[in-house]
Amino acid sequence: MGAAPLKNGKMRHGELPENTLLSFWVALQRGVEGVELDVHLSRDGVPMVIHSSELGEKIPHDINGGPVTGEVQNFTARELKAYALGRGQLIPTLQEALTLSVRFNAQMRGCKPRPIVNIELKKAETAGPTHRVVDEFLKSAQLDVSNIVFCSFKWDALEELRAANPFYRVAPMLKTERIFGADQVIEPDYRVKPGATVLPRLFVEIANQHKRMPFDAIDCVVQDIRPEIIDFCKKRGLGLFTSVSSYRPKIGPLDGVMEVLEDAASKLPFVAFKVDRPDRIVAMRRKNCSIVSRPL
Repeated sequence: MGAAPLKNGKMRHGELPENTLLSFWVALQRGVEGVELDVHLSRDGVPMVIHSSELGEKIPHDINGGPVTGEVQNFTARELKAYALGRGQLIPTLQEALTLSVRFNAQMRGCKPRPIVNIELKKAETAGPTHRVVDEFLKSAQLDVSNIVFCSFKWDALEELRAANPFYRVAPMLKTERIFGADQVIEPDYRVKPGATVLPRLFVEIANQHKRMPFDAIDCVVQDIRPEIIDFCKKRGLGLFTSVSSYRPKIGPLDGVMEVLEDAASKLPFVAFKVDRPDRIVAMRRKNCSIVSRPL
């Protein structure tokens, strides 16, 4: 048992640009148990690793210094490669990101477990093209299916993946309003009102989904975890993927997070904590928790 931290590549405090090959490589070199990456489709159907569908949200300018506007789906993969992310990094394809994971595995030569690659599908239509890319790595035995975990708020996308390969590990993501009800969520930072409780229907929805599509874990932000969610996962034999929401007021790495994850890690098959600065919570490893690097 234990929690596994995932690290995604995001530029913070002048460090590294998120969701780039450089940020993934540095995270793996620092010893995280895995990386999380986000996938959108280009206009020509290539799975691209980028957090937001809106290019201008994360990209300051193109390689010529010009402004950046438009959505990922409106550009071909080649056109998207014209956008600079900083530190000499360009928007990677999913194939490039997985190739990097293979290269890291080869460098380690069995000295440590293969890292988890946690792939978040941003839209339902991403499932098919993403499966085709991943499947090529599995067929060639460059990656093992046990090291790939898919997550998404689009549960139908996960169903499509499981239909394509019943051995895929998947984790449905839970939005805060789905857990507590939209009337209990305070925007724009998605805080939960004091005294809000988990909706009883949530567990019915998850149980019904598990009947249709058996899955391995659920995924929600750490601020939303409640004892009844941990107990539900325990009864179903489910793991837990969790992270700190980028929309919520920032919390210190030890402000209640350790206690929540320690409780979960003592009861569940596995817990993965997705963070963008895993070096800041290294103490968690001394408490039976592991860290995965994620891109925000």
